Amino acid sequence: MGQLSGMTLDSYQPALFAEPTVYVLEERQIGQRSYPVRYVVVYQDLALKRPGYRLCWITVPDDAVKVAQAASLVSEKQEATRKKEDETAKKRQEELEGLVKKQDEQEKKKFKKGQADLEKELGF
Repeated sequence: MGQLSGMTLDSYQPALFAEPTVYVLEERQIGQRSYPVRYVVVYQDLALKRPGYRLCWITVPDDAVKVAQAASLVSEKQEATRKKEDETAKKRQEELEGLVKKQDEQEKKKFKKGQADLEKELGF
């Protein structure tokens, strides 16, 4: 029964707990980023109608964090590159649409001028 209640506490279910608040107690600089090493999660237990808390800390060695950090940095760089490419593609698309609009307007003007000339020749 103890393991079951522990598993229930480990899984955050919005129906049982109100929105949690996290207080960072200690941060550690690993590589280029800082990570929360010790933190407390304070929540309101809706079923029992009383406050609760969880004290958490990281037990992962620095080397493992650095490996995960390197992978996340690569993915962030790829995502930044992809966003830049998307923005340039969007700008190109907007420029193309603007150019097409200008051409359409010029063609309409030529058509109207041609139509007016034709009407003059026909006597309308």
